[in-house]
Amino acid sequence: MAGNGKGQQGAFAAARPEAGDLVDRFLENKLREALFGGQDVVTLGRLRIEGTLGQGAMGAILSAFDPVLDRHVAIKSLRPGQGQESQQLLREARMLAKLDHANVVSIFDVLEEEGGLYLVMEQIRGGDLRAWMDEVRPWQEVVELFESIGRGLAAAHALGIAHCDVKPENVVVSEGRPRLIDFGLAHQQSDGPSHGGTKAYLAPERIAGQEGSAGADQYAFFVALVEAIEGQRPSVDTQQQWEKMPGWLEDVARRGLHEDPERRFPNMDAAVAALRPTRAQSKLKIAAAVVVLA
Repeated sequence: MAGNGKGQQGAFAAARPEAGDLVDRFLENKLREALFGGQDVVTLGRLRIEGTLGQGAMGAILSAFDPVLDRHVAIKSLRPGQGQESQQLLREARMLAKLDHANVVSIFDVLEEEGGLYLVMEQIRGGDLRAWMDEVRPWQEVVELFESIGRGLAAAHALGIAHCDVKPENVVVSEGRPRLIDFGLAHQQSDGPSHGGTKAYLAPERIAGQEGSAGADQYAFFVALVEAIEGQRPSVDTQQQWEKMPGWLEDVARRGLHEDPERRFPNMDAAVAALRPTRAQSKLKIAAAVVVLA
């Protein structure tokens, strides 16, 4: 998908020169251009590097153009020589390659150059979910968007993949379509513990030291959902009052946020299903009330 990469710019912090050899070469080239003129091109295979988009969980994000397929792409890079992280990038590539879903970022290729590993993926036009949440929206619109995010998570979980860092900054919204990005902390659930993530979205069992899981992803999903509707993340206080969502939706959210993973929804498919029919029923109730008033 061609685009200017604004979504990745919003989803990642500014890139640093030390983030990777390819980044170094690009920044050095830009400095030479500024000092001495000329327009040298930095390439990765056939890809022409155009700029830096930011910094992901494991490396810098670059903007590039593929002249053969006539499309802009994003490149996620690692510093050369980081063996363990290189293996993690390869694992991420394999996981994403399995995930052919409208609500998950698409991976195109994995390239290696001078000891560095580079993940080539679609460059998305849009902003991150955090920016989308900055605008006050009716709860119905929020639920509709989160249904799509939930379907993306369900597709990952169906392959045994837990994202492990679900949060608004790791979702890009482009023309109303959300996509999960930055699977740098993701792991196959047979791989063993993964203790990274963002504390504000960690399930209680992860804070206690347990590994990432589909259930923990579900918990983080509902933290973000409540935050998007109420304007603040839910607290550990079970008596916290939520004022902007209807009662049935509060019940759904509280189940997804239960401290006991066994008492949450059995999977993300069930969580999304709980959002969908009740939302339709709520609309029918509203319509019936209008008829009575009339």
